[in-house]
Amino acid sequence: MCEIGQVTDSVGVAQVTPELAEKVRAAVEAHEFRLDDGTLLKRTCSVGFAAYPLSTRQPRACSWQEIVGIADHGLYAAKRKGRNGWVGLEAEDSEDPLETMQSFRENPESSVVDAPSTLNERAAKVAS
Repeated sequence: MCEIGQVTDSVGVAQVTPELAEKVRAAVEAHEFRLDDGTLLKRTCSVGFAAYPLSTRQPRACSWQEIVGIADHGLYAAKRKGRNGWVGLEAEDSEDPLETMQSFRENPESSVVDAPSTLNERAAKVAS
């Protein structure tokens, strides 16, 4: 689930990852929006996301409504960090997904946070 906002919209996708959040953010930033009168606008967006199911071990531990709430927390965390970014929670092999959700609610900025650098770090770990 992604929450994308200036005006907040929810988008359900099968596999939400930081890479997908970054693609969406970058695509909006790169797009030129042309109005009917010819005015050209550049816009950015903030994205909050959460995987559903959140836990691969306990896929029914969290409802989709709770996941939407987590994505919403991520969206507002991205906005607090200066907008044009993303914050989210990936699926994990968690014994206690409710604890994971609570930790994210309390401090979403400490989770997967906007950053091409985060993606670069992940790519380096995979390559090594």
